[in-house]
Amino acid sequence: MAQHWTNAQIQTALAKTAQDLKPYELKALADALKRTPHAEDADWQNGANELTLGVIFPGGGLNP
Repeated sequence: MAQHWTNAQIQTALAKTAQDLKPYELKALADALKRTPHAEDADWQNGANELTLGVIFPGGGLNP
């Protein structure tokens, strides 16, 4: 099984522009998103409280 990325590795990838991401970096970010708990607001259909990647993966804290 592949090793999951650390928060520092995720932050490094998020600092790049989309055109600079390598395919393995994109796959690692998708893997991290799949493992991140998701809870929708009551107003989800209105687009309220849509989270950005910076909010989902803060600069410090637990690894996803």
